[in-house]
Amino acid sequence: MIFTLIGLVVLGVGIAGIISLVFRLLGRRAPRGLMPIVAGVGMFAFVIWNDYSWFGRTRDVLPESIRVAERFTEASPLQPWTYLVAPVNRFSAVDTATVQRNPAVPALVLAQIHLVTRYQSTVSRWQLYDCGTPRRADINGPGDLNPGSLESLDWINLESGDTLREIACQASPPTA
Repeated sequence: MIFTLIGLVVLGVGIAGIISLVFRLLGRRAPRGLMPIVAGVGMFAFVIWNDYSWFGRTRDVLPESIRVAERFTEASPLQPWTYLVAPVNRFSAVDTATVQRNPAVPALVLAQIHLVTRYQSTVSRWQLYDCGTPRRADINGPGDLNPGSLESLDWINLESGDTLREIACQASPPTA
Protein backbone atom coordinates (compact mmCIF):
# COMPACT_ATOMS: atom_id res chain seq x y z
CA MET A 1 0.00 0.00 0.00
CA ILE A 2 2.88 2.39 0.71
CA PHE A 3 4.23 1.81 -2.81
CA THR A 4 0.82 2.71 -4.23
CA LEU A 5 0.83 5.95 -2.26
CA ILE A 6 4.38 6.78 -3.37
CA GLY A 7 3.47 5.98 -6.98
CA LEU A 8 0.39 8.16 -6.71
CA VAL A 9 2.40 11.16 -5.49
CA VAL A 10 5.05 10.67 -8.20
CA LEU A 11 2.31 10.42 -10.82
CA GLY A 12 0.71 13.67 -9.65
CA VAL A 13 4.03 15.52 -9.71
CA GLY A 14 4.85 14.01 -13.12
CA ILE A 15 1.54 15.07 -14.63
CA ALA A 16 1.92 18.61 -13.26
CA GLY A 17 5.47 18.71 -14.69
CA ILE A 18 4.30 17.60 -18.12
CA ILE A 19 1.53 20.22 -18.18
CA SER A 20 4.04 22.88 -17.12
CA LEU A 21 6.50 21.77 -19.81
CA VAL A 22 3.85 21.81 -22.55
CA PHE A 23 2.79 25.35 -21.70
CA ARG A 24 6.44 26.53 -21.52
CA LEU A 25 7.09 25.05 -24.97
CA LEU A 26 4.02 26.89 -26.26
CA GLY A 27 5.35 30.10 -24.70
CA ARG A 28 2.22 30.58 -22.63
CA ARG A 29 1.36 30.45 -18.99
CA ALA A 30 -0.81 27.61 -17.78
CA PRO A 31 -4.24 28.74 -16.59
CA ARG A 32 -4.36 29.05 -12.85
CA GLY A 33 -5.54 25.82 -11.23
CA LEU A 34 -5.12 23.67 -14.36
CA MET A 35 -2.11 21.69 -13.10
CA PRO A 36 -3.69 20.60 -9.79
CA ILE A 37 -6.94 19.68 -11.54
CA VAL A 38 -5.23 17.62 -14.25
CA ALA A 39 -2.88 16.02 -11.69
CA GLY A 40 -5.88 15.18 -9.48
CA VAL A 41 -7.83 13.65 -12.36
CA GLY A 42 -4.77 11.59 -13.37
CA MET A 43 -4.25 10.39 -9.80
CA PHE A 44 -7.94 9.51 -9.49
CA ALA A 45 -7.83 7.58 -12.79
CA PHE A 46 -4.73 5.70 -11.56
CA VAL A 47 -6.46 4.70 -8.31
CA ILE A 48 -9.47 3.36 -10.19
CA TRP A 49 -7.29 1.50 -12.71
CA ASN A 50 -5.15 0.04 -9.93
CA ASP A 51 -8.20 -1.17 -7.96
CA TYR A 52 -9.98 -2.77 -10.90
CA SER A 53 -6.90 -4.33 -12.52
CA TRP A 54 -5.36 -5.80 -9.33
CA PHE A 55 -7.03 -9.19 -9.65
CA GLY A 56 -6.13 -9.64 -13.32
CA ARG A 57 -2.52 -8.58 -12.78
CA THR A 58 -2.17 -10.88 -9.76
CA ARG A 59 -3.82 -13.85 -11.50
CA ASP A 60 -1.60 -13.45 -14.57
CA VAL A 61 1.61 -13.94 -12.55
CA LEU A 62 0.45 -17.08 -10.72
CA PRO A 63 2.04 -20.39 -11.71
CA GLU A 64 0.00 -22.56 -14.08
CA SER A 65 -0.65 -25.09 -11.33
CA ILE A 66 -2.66 -22.58 -9.28
CA ARG A 67 -6.29 -22.36 -10.31
CA VAL A 68 -8.50 -19.55 -9.02
CA ALA A 69 -11.66 -20.95 -7.44
CA GLU A 70 -13.58 -17.98 -6.10
CA ARG A 71 -13.41 -14.21 -6.37
CA PHE A 72 -14.74 -11.89 -3.71
CA THR A 73 -15.76 -8.28 -4.20
CA GLU A 74 -16.48 -5.58 -1.68
CA ALA A 75 -17.94 -2.10 -2.03
CA SER A 76 -16.55 0.72 0.10
CA PRO A 77 -18.16 3.94 1.27
CA LEU A 78 -14.78 5.64 0.75
CA GLN A 79 -15.03 4.70 -2.93
CA PRO A 80 -18.71 5.23 -3.83
CA TRP A 81 -18.22 4.07 -7.45
CA THR A 82 -17.59 0.55 -6.09
CA TYR A 83 -21.32 0.30 -5.33
CA LEU A 84 -21.92 0.25 -9.09
CA VAL A 85 -19.25 -2.34 -9.88
CA ALA A 86 -17.20 -3.62 -6.97
CA PRO A 87 -13.60 -4.65 -7.73
CA VAL A 88 -12.21 -8.05 -6.76
CA ASN A 89 -10.18 -7.55 -3.59
CA ARG A 90 -9.53 -11.18 -2.60
CA PHE A 91 -9.69 -14.66 -4.05
CA SER A 92 -9.13 -18.29 -3.19
CA ALA A 93 -7.13 -20.71 -5.29
CA VAL A 94 -6.09 -24.36 -5.37
CA ASP A 95 -2.51 -25.39 -6.08
CA THR A 96 -3.15 -28.45 -8.28
CA ALA A 97 0.53 -29.40 -8.09
CA THR A 98 0.05 -30.25 -4.40
CA VAL A 99 -2.97 -32.54 -4.85
CA GLN A 100 -2.44 -35.89 -3.15
CA ARG A 101 -4.58 -38.99 -2.83
CA ASN A 102 -4.20 -41.96 -0.53
CA PRO A 103 -4.80 -45.26 -2.40
CA ALA A 104 -6.37 -46.67 0.79
CA VAL A 105 -9.00 -43.88 0.79
CA PRO A 106 -9.37 -42.78 -2.87
CA ALA A 107 -12.39 -40.50 -2.24
CA LEU A 108 -10.24 -38.13 -0.17
CA VAL A 109 -8.06 -35.48 -1.75
CA LEU A 110 -5.49 -33.31 -0.02
CA ALA A 111 -4.66 -29.95 -1.57
CA GLN A 112 -3.00 -26.70 -0.63
CA ILE A 113 -5.39 -23.75 -0.73
CA HIS A 114 -4.22 -20.15 -1.05
CA LEU A 115 -6.29 -17.24 0.25
CA VAL A 116 -5.05 -14.05 -1.40
CA THR A 117 -6.20 -10.65 -0.16
CA ARG A 118 -5.04 -7.32 -1.48
CA TYR A 119 -2.61 -5.49 0.84
CA GLN A 120 -2.29 -8.56 3.09
CA SER A 121 -0.05 -11.60 3.21
CA THR A 122 -1.26 -14.69 1.39
CA VAL A 123 -2.55 -17.43 3.68
CA SER A 124 -1.88 -21.03 2.60
CA ARG A 125 -3.76 -23.93 4.16
CA TRP A 126 -3.87 -27.66 3.67
CA GLN A 127 -7.41 -28.92 3.25
CA LEU A 128 -8.72 -32.44 2.93
CA TYR A 129 -11.74 -32.82 0.65
CA ASP A 130 -14.15 -35.73 0.53
CA CYS A 131 -15.02 -36.10 -3.15
CA GLY A 132 -17.90 -38.48 -2.37
CA THR A 133 -19.57 -36.25 0.22
CA PRO A 134 -19.46 -32.46 0.10
CA ARG A 135 -17.26 -31.84 3.13
CA ARG A 136 -13.75 -30.72 3.99
CA ALA A 137 -11.37 -30.69 6.93
CA ASP A 138 -8.46 -28.37 7.69
CA ILE A 139 -5.26 -30.27 8.47
CA ASN A 140 -1.66 -29.40 9.22
CA GLY A 141 -0.07 -30.97 6.16
CA PRO A 142 0.43 -34.05 4.03
CA GLY A 143 1.47 -36.16 7.03
CA ASP A 144 -2.12 -36.11 8.30
CA LEU A 145 -3.45 -38.02 5.28
CA ASN A 146 -3.75 -41.50 6.77
CA PRO A 147 -6.88 -43.58 7.40
CA GLY A 148 -6.31 -43.78 11.17
CA SER A 149 -6.61 -40.05 11.79
CA LEU A 150 -9.69 -39.40 9.63
CA GLU A 151 -12.22 -40.03 12.39
CA SER A 152 -10.79 -37.36 14.65
CA LEU A 153 -10.95 -34.57 12.03
CA ASP A 154 -13.43 -31.72 12.33
CA TRP A 155 -15.34 -32.05 9.06
CA ILE A 156 -17.13 -29.02 7.67
CA ASN A 157 -20.15 -29.65 5.46
CA LEU A 158 -20.06 -27.84 2.12
CA GLU A 159 -22.55 -27.01 -0.57
CA SER A 160 -22.51 -29.52 -3.41
CA GLY A 161 -21.07 -26.95 -5.87
CA ASP A 162 -18.15 -25.78 -3.71
CA THR A 163 -15.57 -24.58 -6.24
CA LEU A 164 -12.46 -25.33 -4.18
CA ARG A 165 -13.65 -28.91 -3.65
CA GLU A 166 -14.53 -29.37 -7.32
CA ILE A 167 -11.11 -28.18 -8.50
CA ALA A 168 -9.29 -30.34 -5.93
CA CYS A 169 -11.34 -33.44 -6.76
CA GLN A 170 -10.93 -32.99 -10.52
CA ALA A 171 -7.19 -32.40 -10.34
CA SER A 172 -5.12 -35.46 -10.93
CA PRO A 173 -2.23 -35.98 -8.54
CA PRO A 174 1.19 -35.03 -9.88
CA THR A 175 3.14 -37.79 -11.54
CA ALA A 176 6.23 -38.98 -9.75
